[in-house]
Amino acid sequence: MDFLPFKIYSAPFPKDKYGIVLEIPEYCTQKELEAIEHACNDHYTHGSNMWTHGIPSDTYPNTVIFNIPTPRKTEIIMENWYNVFLWFRDNHIDASYRFDIQKSVSRESRMFLADRVQGSPRNMRDYPPHTDAGKMLTCIFPLRPVKSVPTMFCGLNGEESDMFIPWKVNHAYLFCSSQYSYHWYSGDKNSDRWVYNFNIFDQNRLNTNTEHNKDTGYKWAPDYVTKTKPT
Repeated sequence: MDFLPFKIYSAPFPKDKYGIVLEIPEYCTQKELEAIEHACNDHYTHGSNMWTHGIPSDTYPNTVIFNIPTPRKTEIIMENWYNVFLWFRDNHIDASYRFDIQKSVSRESRMFLADRVQGSPRNMRDYPPHTDAGKMLTCIFPLRPVKSVPTMFCGLNGEESDMFIPWKVNHAYLFCSSQYSYHWYSGDKNSDRWVYNFNIFDQNRLNTNTEHNKDTGYKWAPDYVTKTKPT
């Protein structure tokens, strides 16, 4: 993906089982990280500050903080969304991507960016395998703590053995939704788990049955959770 002006490379997963998952090291500058942390702290103007004092144990799967500073790499990926989708299509022809570029996506499609910070409480039960099927693209990197439990990728139709990219603050992973993008996560036993998450949505393909989010003004499409994690 040499049209992007930063380091990005494939995770060491077998493509025939897990599709394409990309890694982006040092996603934010130190200034950008500090700005996101300040925005998270300032978000809680009333009541308990979950960013500093902990997320209530009954929160599931996460609490969300909108209106955060958008990192420059996020803006660049969004500016190049069409070429990113073409690259995914051309490099894994067996994947049935949600963006479906040959049938419904063109340069004139109404794609938009949604980014946020998400926090899951300590000891949160598993959030089951899902593909992020309501989204065209997902990119996530850990914010805190320094050590925590990573997201698990379970591959084609959610039936492969778990693989993961080690949890590392400011080290991102990126994928496009398809039958290969099943993944799941759970709460850390010792600390709340905070991540930065951005998605690309198609305005024409949002879930019309979902109420408008009061913070963002747009409708969120569902994850389409269809699998139960094996015990």
